[in-house]
Amino acid sequence: MPNLSRVDQVKRAIDRACSLHKSTGVRRTGLDRALGPELRALWGVGGSDSPDRVRAKAVLQLERVFAGLDPVVAAVARGWFNTSLDPAWWELNLTGRKRRLREGLDLSQRTLERRFGDEAQPALIASLRAGPAPVPPADVLARLDAERRAVAGDPPDDGADERIGRFREPVPPLEQALRFAREEPLHGLRDREGRPVVLDAGGHGAWMPVFSTRARLREYLLANPAFDGFAFTSTGPKLAAELTARHPGTGLAVNPVADPEGNLGRTFTLLPEQVWELLPIRRSPGENRAG
Repeated sequence: MPNLSRVDQVKRAIDRACSLHKSTGVRRTGLDRALGPELRALWGVGGSDSPDRVRAKAVLQLERVFAGLDPVVAAVARGWFNTSLDPAWWELNLTGRKRRLREGLDLSQRTLERRFGDEAQPALIASLRAGPAPVPPADVLARLDAERRAVAGDPPDDGADERIGRFREPVPPLEQALRFAREEPLHGLRDREGRPVVLDAGGHGAWMPVFSTRARLREYLLANPAFDGFAFTSTGPKLAAELTARHPGTGLAVNPVADPEGNLGRTFTLLPEQVWELLPIRRSPGENRAG
C-alpha cells in the first residue's frame, strides 16, 4: 500500500464503501478485492480471512451503521448493500433488489434513492471517518452460523444457545437445565426402526445426543460419522417417555461436541435419574376435580 496520509486512506475507504452496492453488493465474488486495502484495514479484514469471513465482517460493519438508522432507511440500506439473511436476495443485482424494495416498502424509486443518499450513505461515511472498532470474533461466528441456517432453511436462532450459556454461569442449576429440556425443541436422530439413536460410552453409560438447533446437529454429524440416522425434533418430556420405555438407564447429552478440545460452553447433560424428572406428571383419576 502506498504511504498515504490518514485522510487519504479514509477517503479511499469511503470511495470503496460507497460503491459496494453495485452488482450483487457484499455477496459478490472477490469481495476482498472490492473492499481494497484501506477499507479492509478499517473494517478489520485480514489477509488470511476466508471469503465467508470477509463477507461476515463487512456485513457486520454495515449493520452497525444500519442499527442507528430509521427502520425504513435501514431496510433500504440492507437491500442496497445486500446484507439480508434471506437467500432469495443474494443473487439479485442492484436493479432486482431495488425492485423488491419498492414492492416491499411501497416506496417510489425516487424516494428510495433520496433516503439512501440523504440518510444511509452519510451515516456510513461518518462511521468510516470515526474509525470503526473491529468486529468481535464471536459476532463473526454467529453471522456465519446464521448464514448456514438460512441456506439450510432452518428457523433463525431464537437465543436457545444463549439461554444455556446464562444458566451455566457460574454453575449449571439442575432446575434450569430441566426447564430448558422441558420447554425447548430438541433435535436428535432415529435409526431405521424409528428408535432414538443412543451412544454407548462404555463405563460412562449410555447417552442420547440431542441438540438445541438443527445446525448443531449437522456439525456433530460431520465431525462424528459413526453417529448416523434420520433427524427428528421432539420435546424433553416426549423423549424422556421414549427413553425410559425403550432405553432405561440412558441419559441426555445436550449439544455434545465431537472434538475433545471443543467449546463446551453450550453443552450440558442430564443423568438417567434426571431424565425421569422430565416425564409428564401423572395425576390420579380423582385429583384436581372440582367438588
